[in-house]
Amino acid sequence: MLRFMAELWLAQILHLAIAIVLGAMLFRMRGAAGFQRITGRGKTTADAAWSCAMAAITVPDPLGMLAIAAALWVGGRPGWWQSITLGRSEADGSLAEQWVRHTARGVLWTAPAALVAAWLGASPWPLLVPGLLCAPAYEAGWRLTGRFSIGGTEWGELFFGAAIGAALVVTFRLL
Repeated sequence: MLRFMAELWLAQILHLAIAIVLGAMLFRMRGAAGFQRITGRGKTTADAAWSCAMAAITVPDPLGMLAIAAALWVGGRPGWWQSITLGRSEADGSLAEQWVRHTARGVLWTAPAALVAAWLGASPWPLLVPGLLCAPAYEAGWRLTGRFSIGGTEWGELFFGAAIGAALVVTFRLL
């Protein structure tokens, strides 16, 4: 029995790690021009590919998988509202204004998935956390600018995507 519990725990940790890594990589890819160069398709298709992949690796039932994929895609439709520089461009407004817009944008991205999670009987709160932490994720990214030849926005995409991947596993596999 103890061995079974250890194997189950290890499988859950591995699933979480895979979702974090894939969430980061796929979210970064959907934000990059590379997706368009490779596929010839734009942001709408990139968001759909990311949404479907994340739902497929985290949501156990087919109906829930489709609903979460659609919700993640819907969350990605609005733009970033001049908040991506987080105070590094005066043309985009003050740091406080951008921080509020960026946090609101993060919540707007994850809120549809949180609502679907609640509809499916899961807790919506883990999916709201990455949204609330969107501005800090991108700020951390900006502080890492230039490391490994990666810019601030790209680091932020990696962190935000990883957080969404983790939240999906916590919501649908661990709780």
